[in-house]
Amino acid sequence: MSLFIFLNALVYQCVEKNKKIAKRYISNFEEFSCIHYLKTLKLKHQKTIGLVLAGGASRGIIHLGALKALEELGIAFDRVSGTSAGSIVGALYLSGHSPDDMFDIISGSGIRNLITPTFKSKGILKHEFLRKLLKKYALPTFEALSLPLYVPAVNLKTAEVDVFSAGPLHEAVIASSSIPMLFTPKQINGTDYVDGGLRMNLPVRPIRDKVDVVIAINLMPLTPVKKPLSNVFEVGARVFDIAVVNNILVDKQMSDIVIEAPSFASFNKFTFQRMEQRFEAGYEAVMAQREELLKVLAGALPA
Repeated sequence: MSLFIFLNALVYQCVEKNKKIAKRYISNFEEFSCIHYLKTLKLKHQKTIGLVLAGGASRGIIHLGALKALEELGIAFDRVSGTSAGSIVGALYLSGHSPDDMFDIISGSGIRNLITPTFKSKGILKHEFLRKLLKKYALPTFEALSLPLYVPAVNLKTAEVDVFSAGPLHEAVIASSSIPMLFTPKQINGTDYVDGGLRMNLPVRPIRDKVDVVIAINLMPLTPVKKPLSNVFEVGARVFDIAVVNNILVDKQMSDIVIEAPSFASFNKFTFQRMEQRFEAGYEAVMAQREELLKVLAGALPA
């Protein structure tokens, strides 16, 4: 037990970046990465935890605040699964960017101006912004990421969900984020793919049998509309929301904890207004379930 207390104290020192104290215990601290320590330390009875990041277009910023809160609670993950916006956040996070860094990257990147129109018949927009973002900030392959990542996209030929977890990362994320009719489908190996949210917006299934505990963040709570739908775009978006909510039911039931809040529905999925409030909504939603999460954390530590 004393060894376990010592190891946990050392982890705490790493997290707090208190190098002066940690140097007393490790002769060559500069070469000893705290991240490496947490990854390689496999204590008996330790459970594995999977993080699931739902799709939700620009509501994906909510994930950043949620991740910040989860980090503060000391919850670390072994695998990540993300659809659409969730796949973007997962790719950046596992490429080494903190939640605050990701917020700065997205808010400072001119995202409102870099979504490029196209005159192709398969979509009215193309993913130039996302392509540039991934090229600059995300690692090139799944294998290069710090943890396994699973990215679903819908195969237009078979109408089935294909889950990408190896090979080129950027292509898979773009495919998973190609909202039908709005964005041009992404072609991979001769096959057109569209947004994974069409069939699997809360991708628990790809990792359910690979981890002991699943924490899922759902960005798509279905709430009544507060004002009449005024155009075909709003009607189409509402129909898509209903279909998405229907396809996440089985995945919610397979989750151990689902983080969601009615406030998420107040954020327009296709604008980037109130970005700070989106971040805060994610943070607050996690902290509102703090007690439940801490029980999961306690169960994930050695007995």
